[in-house]
Amino acid sequence: MLLSLPQELVEIVLFHYACADDDGRTCSLRPLELTCRALRRVILLSNDLAARVFRAKFATSRHAGMERLTAAEWRYQLALYEGALACVQRRPVIDGNSEHMAGETMSLDELLWKLYVMCHDDDESGANRRQLDIVGTYDWIQDLILNHLNHSANGWPADNTTNTLLLWIFWFLTTKERILTESPSISDAIVKLILPFVVGHFRYATAWAPPNHFYLPLSSQVVLSRRRLNQIHYLSVETPHGSFPKYRQHLPKWNHVFFGRRMNLTEPLITIAAKLCYFVRRECFAYRIPIGLPPTRAQAGSNIGPTLEDIHELNRHLLGGPAGRGGGTRIGCNFSRAEWERLRNCADPWQGAPHTHIYTPGTMSGLWVGRMSIPVEPRLAEMLSTAELNPATSEMSLGMITAPMYMRIEELVSRCGAPVLPSTTRLRSTFDDGMFNAYFQCFTFRDAREVYTSTPPSQGASRTIPRRAQGVQDVVLRGTTDSRHAQAWNDYSYYGRIRQWDGMVTLMRVGGPTSLFLYGYITGDGRGLVGNWRIGTGEVGVPSYEGAFTMGRVDETPIA
Repeated sequence: MLLSLPQELVEIVLFHYACADDDGRTCSLRPLELTCRALRRVILLSNDLAARVFRAKFATSRHAGMERLTAAEWRYQLALYEGALACVQRRPVIDGNSEHMAGETMSLDELLWKLYVMCHDDDESGANRRQLDIVGTYDWIQDLILNHLNHSANGWPADNTTNTLLLWIFWFLTTKERILTESPSISDAIVKLILPFVVGHFRYATAWAPPNHFYLPLSSQVVLSRRRLNQIHYLSVETPHGSFPKYRQHLPKWNHVFFGRRMNLTEPLITIAAKLCYFVRRECFAYRIPIGLPPTRAQAGSNIGPTLEDIHELNRHLLGGPAGRGGGTRIGCNFSRAEWERLRNCADPWQGAPHTHIYTPGTMSGLWVGRMSIPVEPRLAEMLSTAELNPATSEMSLGMITAPMYMRIEELVSRCGAPVLPSTTRLRSTFDDGMFNAYFQCFTFRDAREVYTSTPPSQGASRTIPRRAQGVQDVVLRGTTDSRHAQAWNDYSYYGRIRQWDGMVTLMRVGGPTSLFLYGYITGDGRGLVGNWRIGTGEVGVPSYEGAFTMGRVDETPIA
């Protein structure tokens, strides 16, 4: 009866069978394929059926050129996603600390790569996130983190593919509701597991290339070994945790077949995901109000220090604030184009293009609010001095405190053909490109104003290279502290630059007892910044007093 209809109508019936529930899982067409050859031929040879089913259930606006895909390519990706979701739904048993999943044909890493790419491919529709939630991916990943987060022989969690993808998928699926309803015991257990990634800047890579480099990719003449004295080499420092600084030289470990096409991807930074997962669990708690504070700034007069009004304002920015318009650590955002481009192009500091258009001009312009985590320096030094991780290591044992951060950034850009401000000359003896002066040489912001153009705030992360990013050869940042925030939390000034190779944001914070060097990456929808602060003096090639920070850009556009 069905096959007596025209093929177009048969395909419509098959589509509604596969997508009977708009918000549910796809019904497999495999049983229908087995009924007869004629129906199987319609399903396999249709140029439109697989594409319609995929578009109905998964995000499709992430990449350009999808209208040119063939029926076989649509079927391949549909089967890839559905197979990964079905595997999660079966809750496979992991054999100890191995990658093997009992009863499955794929390894754990292969499954995690598929889920991670599905996260990256999601768009504003949230279709992929919805499918991942239907099969309970968040709870399954959480269980793996709590019970299978791999540790190395000396007690430190391993920086490997499994742990990296677990934390990034976990972060993508994190919502404000899940964080606020998470039990204290689970929250504390997760924090304890990921804390070494947050504080261990001497053991784990905190940037795609060490921040002492501004000019990338590195020359092939630059090597890390002391033995090849006929070449320029960086005299790396050996520590109980390996050489420092940390250079990532990752070859793509798995070629993801994307719509039937092989695509080289490298692992993202595990430390960024760990910081995000850490800070959201600490932003669940409001800043406490000390006794005796003046109620308002007006009543405090010229006195320096926070008021009740300042504490309340700070608490309004936790977890992105109401309706996601505030600062703090933003939750529930999709991955950006910049994060995808780093996976493709920044695996090795000796490769890639000097200007990648990863950074979108205007992203840093505006008011940023966040916090930095500050451990006690001698206790951090104790962790550095031994290869063994003390099982009792915790926020309390490290004496960690939190300090608020406010900055208002102005951004200037130079495009191709325009002059570029001089940078610090390479110092071959220490291999320092001028990190502690934000890579400037005798810099004043007036110099930048004369040759660079101001950039207004961007409206969010773009899925493709935006027009404003094309032709950009340098981005300069200048920051101040708004007067009311300066009176409450100290008056700091900022100046910095964007590293074009990977879009790393760098800032020098001056004012107060000591200067700080800040470096990090824009995350999510383009309004999050996560990274590390470091004391702005000393030798750049040795571990220093350093900690993590997170900030969010406040949406100051008027509400219509």
